[in-house]
Amino acid sequence: MKNYLRPISRFLILMGGVCLFSACGEKDAASESDRAASSRSDGPETITILTWEEYFAPEVIAAFEEESGIGVAFDYYQNLGEMNGKILSNPGRYDVIVIDDVTLAEMIEVKQLREIERERLPGLANFSSRYLDQEFDPGNRFSVPYLWGTSMIAYRSDLIAEPEESWNLLWKDEYAGHVALMDEKDDVFAAALLTLGQKIDTRSGEEIEEAVRFLESKVRGNRIELHSLEDIKDRLIAGQCWAALIYSGDAAVIAEEDDRIAYFIPREGAPIWMDSFAIPRESGHVEGAHAFIDFISRPEIAARNANFLWYATPNEKALPMLNEELLADAAIFPLSEVLDRCAFHPRPSEERIEVTNQGMKRVLDAASGVPVALGGNTDAVRVSNLIETGEVVGDAR
Repeated sequence: MKNYLRPISRFLILMGGVCLFSACGEKDAASESDRAASSRSDGPETITILTWEEYFAPEVIAAFEEESGIGVAFDYYQNLGEMNGKILSNPGRYDVIVIDDVTLAEMIEVKQLREIERERLPGLANFSSRYLDQEFDPGNRFSVPYLWGTSMIAYRSDLIAEPEESWNLLWKDEYAGHVALMDEKDDVFAAALLTLGQKIDTRSGEEIEEAVRFLESKVRGNRIELHSLEDIKDRLIAGQCWAALIYSGDAAVIAEEDDRIAYFIPREGAPIWMDSFAIPRESGHVEGAHAFIDFISRPEIAARNANFLWYATPNEKALPMLNEELLADAAIFPLSEVLDRCAFHPRPSEERIEVTNQGMKRVLDAASGVPVALGGNTDAVRVSNLIETGEVVGDAR
């Protein structure tokens, strides 16, 4: 659910948004939003939602439209880079976006989002405090939680008997050539850091560099391959892949399709992700956007979506309404002692993005057979320089 490489050019594009807003001023930007709202108010109201495909139970959307009289139109993205591109190139088109925690923090930083109006969102009271007031949006000024999960390991139980429930499973020599990692930068680094006994939210440049070198050594010679999430699911079902880094909900879905697939959260812990609702600054239907978000935050509605998608909901009051099998799945709703070992990815600083981008490039070069001297040495020096100046800080979230 995350784009593995966050290029510096993307950061500069987003920073361009800051310049635009700064040049216009807060008052002028707000008036632009008001004009957008006015220009889209003719006829029956329709809100446009930018989201992953098939991310809502169909009956939930129908119920909202019938109750509110507000139409719902969808636009979809395949990755987070595409999401950002659509928002930046279509100001005023979208009223609600479904956004991951890392990108949420980035968009707050560059003033691409509108502050939510809490008085319009009584449903905020339904959420567990564990999923509110996180580092990526302190005080939930800009977002409302939707779904959450973890990264984990899925494996073929007919090919790997009684596996060690550890990240070490991915690196075992006997499985070389049959292991895959999602090509998602943050999750790949998290798996390596946890394997090495470090924390996901490490502030140490030395530990990040150690993780890069570890990953380089593992992907050389196709001992471990990097693939898209969809490819990994197909390869697990086909038996080409025996074990893989994957997201919790996706693991549960393919395990339902094929009983030879099992999954677990490694004992060392795992990264937590959370998708939230946010309202773009240029939304033309702010009232309708709030109405939709609050509707989805009702306990009975949150339960319908979670049961349909087989994902965990942060809506505490929805838990009694969940499918008993879903609620009992310890990989979807981990026990508290397991969840205590999990953590959100660090909030990205510009320096950390640069260092991990460079590190991921080295990993990809190693996977494709590019000699270390062509890219790794220069990047290693850059990491060392950042370490010495104290610029690498993984802001925990």
